[in-house]
Amino acid sequence: MRTLVGTLGMFCVFYSFQHMALAEAVAIIFSRPLFAVALAVPFLGEVVGWRRTVAAVVGFCGVLIMVRPGTEAFQPVALVALLGAFTAGAIAIIIKQLSRTESTTTIVVWFAIAGTVVSAIPAATVWVWPTPEQWAWLIAIGVVGIAGQAALTRGFSTGETSFVTPFDYSRLVFATAFGIAVFGEIPDIWKAVGALVIVTSGFYIARREMALARARGKAAPPATPPAEPS
Repeated sequence: MRTLVGTLGMFCVFYSFQHMALAEAVAIIFSRPLFAVALAVPFLGEVVGWRRTVAAVVGFCGVLIMVRPGTEAFQPVALVALLGAFTAGAIAIIIKQLSRTESTTTIVVWFAIAGTVVSAIPAATVWVWPTPEQWAWLIAIGVVGIAGQAALTRGFSTGETSFVTPFDYSRLVFATAFGIAVFGEIPDIWKAVGALVIVTSGFYIARREMALARARGKAAPPATPPAEPS
């Protein structure tokens, strides 16, 4: 299931990046936290407080500010990006479930192996041998992708899904920066405002969780010392 959902999500993301501006594609994909938070309640039994819920909704509003309904982001290709967002939210739930019985390394390695096999089937129908330069880029993508998968899996394995997911918002900032530096995609004022809203909501959730963790630590009763030997 992890492999099938993950592979579908990768196809959606790559297709979106190919046919949309980088920042706009990433913005739509960042509706993922809404799906992850919604799925975490029935499937993981996580309790999501109203503050985190509001912050996630505000973050999604930031996404809407960036893509602005009525622009090219809402052409049919935007639905592909939205499907990619849903699969990303579902993956967060699956990883959390798997982490109860499997290690981070096991999840990452098996996804890499199974994902390669599943992806090879459609790739074989349109295969063209890459040039040396393209091989270098593909290897770089693989190395960075595996590192990202390991970090993602570790994060969801050790923290609540509804808490970890908003940190992924920072990827929007990097995507915008790369879009400017590499592709010359200059964001307008709407994209800048939307990015600010998104990042702010993510940081608020993090600060809120740290405050709650400190409060729980102070409220925890002291450990009972061992009995003295008689």
